[in-house]
Amino acid sequence: MVAAAAAEPLAEQKSQNKRKAEPSKNRGVKVIKKAQPAVRSIETIEAEIGDSEKRLEQISARLASPENTRNPAGLRELNNEYQAADARLRELYDEWERVSSGPKD
Repeated sequence: MVAAAAAEPLAEQKSQNKRKAEPSKNRGVKVIKKAQPAVRSIETIEAEIGDSEKRLEQISARLASPENTRNPAGLRELNNEYQAADARLRELYDEWERVSSGPKD
C-alpha cells in the first residue's frame, strides 16, 4: 500500500513533465503581417521631388561659397547633407517611376 501511494505522486510528476515538454497550442509563433505601404499620388511625389531638387541646389551653393571652402569640418557636414539629400531624391525618382508605371484605376 505504501509503495502504491508513493507511485501515485511519481506518476503525476511524470504526467506534468510530459505536458511541459509538449508544445502548447497557445505558445505558437505570432505572425505579424506587414502593412502594405500606402501608394502616394504622383502629384505628391513630384512636389517632394521638386523640394528635394531645390534642397540640393541650396546645398551646392553653400558648398561653393568662399566661407565654406575654407572650413573643412563645415565642408564635410555639407557633403554629408548633400549625399543624404541626393539619396532621398533617387528614392523619390524610383517611387515616382513605380507609381507612374503602375496599374491605372
